[in-house]
Amino acid sequence: NYAMGNYQKALDVYFELYHRDSTNYQYNFLIGVTYTSILTEKYKAIPYLAYAIKAPKPDPQAFYYLGQAYHMNHRFDEAISTFEIAKTKFKDNKYGKNSSKMLNTELKCVLMQKQSSTIL
Repeated sequence: NYAMGNYQKALDVYFELYHRDSTNYQYNFLIGVTYTSILTEKYKAIPYLAYAIKAPKPDPQAFYYLGQAYHMNHRFDEAISTFEIAKTKFKDNKYGKNSSKMLNTELKCVLMQKQSSTIL
C-alpha cells in the first residue's frame, strides 16, 4: 500500500501492528515514515520516529526522516542536529556517499529557512 501511494491504507495496517506492540521500533518507524509522506500530517511523524531512533541498532533512515519531519514543522535546530547525527550513521553503511550529499543539501535548506524565518 505504501509503495503504491496509498498512505492511509498503509497507516491502517501499520497501526494494527502498532496496537499489538507499541514498543516495536520497526512499527514506529513505518508509521513515522508514512506520515512524512502525507503533506498535511508530517507533524504526526515526529513522536514515532523519535521513538524509532532509540532502537538498539536504529535504521539510519529513521534519523533522516525525523530530520525531515522537524524541518517541515519549522523545528530547525532539532532538524539540524538530527541531520548531523544522520550523517554519522549513514557514513558507515550501505547508503554511502550519496546519502552524505543528500544530507548536506538538507542541512543547507534548513539553515537557509532558519535564517529567513529570523529575518521576518
